[in-house]
Amino acid sequence: MSDVVTAAAIEEAARTLPAVVVRTPLLPARWLNELVDAVVRLKCENLQLGGAFKIRGAYTMISRIRPQIRRRGVIAFSSGNHAQAVALAARFFDVPAVVVLPENAPPIKVEGARRMGAEVVLKGTTSEERRKKAESIANKRKLTMVPPFDHFDVIAGQGTVGREIMQDWPDVEAVLVPVGGGGLVSGIAAWLKSANPGCKVIGVEPQGADAMRRSLDAGEIVSVEPKSIADGLLPVRPGELTFAHARKFVDDMITVSDDAMVDAAAQLFTRSKLVSEYSGAAAVAALLSGAFDPKGGRVVAVVSGGNWDPGVAARLLAGHSLEEPPRPRPKVVPEEGAGERTAFGARSSAARETTKTLESGPAKQTPPAAKQAAPAAKQAAPAAKQAAPAAKTAPAAKTKAPAKKKASTSKKKASAAAKKATGAKKKTSTAKKKATGAKKTSTAKKKATGAKKKASTAKKKATGAKKKASTAKASTAKKKASTSKKASTARKGGAGSK
Repeated sequence: MSDVVTAAAIEEAARTLPAVVVRTPLLPARWLNELVDAVVRLKCENLQLGGAFKIRGAYTMISRIRPQIRRRGVIAFSSGNHAQAVALAARFFDVPAVVVLPENAPPIKVEGARRMGAEVVLKGTTSEERRKKAESIANKRKLTMVPPFDHFDVIAGQGTVGREIMQDWPDVEAVLVPVGGGGLVSGIAAWLKSANPGCKVIGVEPQGADAMRRSLDAGEIVSVEPKSIADGLLPVRPGELTFAHARKFVDDMITVSDDAMVDAAAQLFTRSKLVSEYSGAAAVAALLSGAFDPKGGRVVAVVSGGNWDPGVAARLLAGHSLEEPPRPRPKVVPEEGAGERTAFGARSSAARETTKTLESGPAKQTPPAAKQAAPAAKQAAPAAKQAAPAAKTAPAAKTKAPAKKKASTSKKKASAAAKKATGAKKKTSTAKKKATGAKKTSTAKKKATGAKKKASTAKKKATGAKKKASTAKASTAKKKASTSKKASTARKGGAGSK
């Protein structure tokens, strides 16, 4: 049997997972492109079932346990995300699940495991304490242990993340992966090195919990006393299998500070609208802090989980303004396709020329969307007031903020005045048009009245003429009758005299 997971094992896991897991998106992050001079995409495992990548490995292993053994139930020890994944996978198979969590586990992870039907046991604060407790319960109750990272089936399930990355972006040049026990980076690296050996795989650990980095440096597994804000990346030591995978497949193992992870989580929240726990933001922290230099390459940062307490958002925003922090304008990187890259970190002259052209172009104008965002900015004012105390600790920001605020306010007032002037102009124009129309209507009405009067006068004249003609005719007839009568009388008189 191979000492590492094969591509065939990952492929087999991928065939069973689509009915259960979400194929998470590989999202572009243009704000990161500009800040780090590279083309960056985010593999959003924070959008996975259970809020993290862990369901992939947990379901894969539980699905391969023989049904008669699986019916007894499963057990896991975890910092939180693996516990929720095991609880969820056990529910799919309708089997009992027990999870052992640290006594200081985030409430959202404890409640999540319980909500999914698991029996929760709290023990100690280290992974070793939890492991021993889980093994004791498993022996007593004949339960099957589902390890958080050090198992072939678990690593194979996590490897499907790498398979999806390669399918969605075959030209990727580097993948950054948060590292705790090493199950995720082991699976991703096993697939990527099989599908595209030239793609670099970079593990990212907290500075205060760098067990894998120290083990690789020593050439053997070493234990540490982990201390970090990243509760999902705190194993005392890497696993035997994950250490073997890291030695064989991982190109480098780097570390980031707690402050860098806090900043990365805040930037993901405010810029990409993604909720990421501190552990899940480690890969993005490596880019933002400069711990990893992408050198203009095509890079994927895995956002491994998003299970944080609601209070974290308030703490993050208390120290991070919703407005864009002042930063020096970095080089603009054209999106993929603007120029060929001959090797990782090396861009062609065509790409460089495109970048120069973009940099020398006209200054960006404020887009219309910014005007529409004004009402939202007003609603955000209370949150900004709450953030004021944290802002007092930053002297540099203190001097720049008022000027920026005044400029922004003046700009908004000028924009509002311009809008009012335009509206008034339109109203005046409309009124003029209506007046002109009314004037034309009045003139036409007068003409119609005149024509009507003329027609009436003509009719009267015609009636008068008709009467005159009738009178004249009657008079003529009367005269003729009178003349005729006189003639008759004369004839009668003449006859009598004879």
